[in-house]
Amino acid sequence: QKAKEVAAKDKSFTEVFALAGERAQALSGIAVYLLVGTSYFTWSGFAELEHTTPIAGFYYAMQAGLTVGFSGLTPLRPEAAAFTAIYVLLGAVLLAGVLSTAIADAVAKAEGVVGGWRPEGQDVLAASTLPFLSGWWLLGVLFGHFYEGWNWVDSMIFAVSATSSIGFQGLSAWDDPALLFCAMYISIGVPLYAVAFGRLALVIAEALLKARAETLKDKLATTLQGCDEECFMDIFSSFDADQNGSLDQDELEEMVRFLSANSAVDIDERDVDLLLQDVQRGEDGTV
Repeated sequence: QKAKEVAAKDKSFTEVFALAGERAQALSGIAVYLLVGTSYFTWSGFAELEHTTPIAGFYYAMQAGLTVGFSGLTPLRPEAAAFTAIYVLLGAVLLAGVLSTAIADAVAKAEGVVGGWRPEGQDVLAASTLPFLSGWWLLGVLFGHFYEGWNWVDSMIFAVSATSSIGFQGLSAWDDPALLFCAMYISIGVPLYAVAFGRLALVIAEALLKARAETLKDKLATTLQGCDEECFMDIFSSFDADQNGSLDQDELEEMVRFLSANSAVDIDERDVDLLLQDVQRGEDGTV
C-alpha cells in the first residue's frame, strides 16, 4: 500500500512537471548552465565575502541568469565582468524561456492534477494563476520581515521586485540560508510572474478584440438599416456569383465593402478581416 502511495505521488509530480522528452533535455541544459555558473562564481569568489561557498556561487549564477540584478556581491576575477555578460545573455535565452514554459505547464497541470479541475478560457486561466503568484509573494514577504528583519513595505518590495526581475530590494544577510532561499525564490518566482502577467495580457487583448468586434457588428447593422429580410437576401444573392446560397471569401469582402460605401459607414481593411473571423461558415469555408 505504501509503495502504491509513493508511486501515485511520483506520477502526480511527473504529470505536473512533465519531465520527459524535449522538456527533460531542456532542463538538463539548464542544470549544466547553472553548474558552470555556480562553479565559476564559487571559484572566482566575491569581494564582500571572506569565504565563498557553492551556495553563494549558485545564488549569483541564478540571479545573473534571470537578470534580477541584485547588487551587493562583486566577483573577484578580472575576467568576471566579461564572463557575467555572456552568462546573462545565455540566461535570457535559456534559463528564463525554459523555466517560464515549465512553470506555465506546471501551473496548468496542477490545476487539473491537484485541484481536480481544468479551467476553460484565458480569463479563467489568468485568474487561476493569481493565487499561485500571490502565495509566492506572501512567502517572500514573510522571509523579508522575519528573517531579514525588514519592515512590511520593504519586504513587499523585495517579494515583488525579485519576481519581476527588477531587483530593487537586495539581501541584507549574506549567510548561506538567505542566499539559498533567494536563489530558489527567484528561480520559481520570475517565471511564475511572467506566466501570470502573460496570461493577464492575453485576457486584456482578448477583451479589446471582443469589444472591437461588437462595435463592428453594430457598424454592419447600421449599414442594413431600412433594409428588411427580403432586401438583404437580394443583396446577398447579388454577390452570390454561382447562386448556391453561400459566399466565398472574396464575395463576402465585396459585399461588406459595398454596404459600407453605400451607407457612409467607415469600415476599413482591418475591420473586414476581423468581421470575417466571426461568420458562420460551411465545411468548404464558404459563408
